[in-house]
Amino acid sequence: MKLFNILAILITLSAGFSYINHRFIRLPTTIGLMAISLLVSLGLIALGAL
Repeated sequence: MKLFNILAILITLSAGFSYINHRFIRLPTTIGLMAISLLVSLGLIALGAL
């Protein structure tokens, strides 16, 4: 993938996580984004192990 595509994906994921945090979880922005990112990355690691 090219750098532009990777940056676009990261920005889109960040915006989506921010919306989920604002709409449902209601944590402070920094903490909410970090928590959601941690859960998603742990999920990807678990899927990779399978």
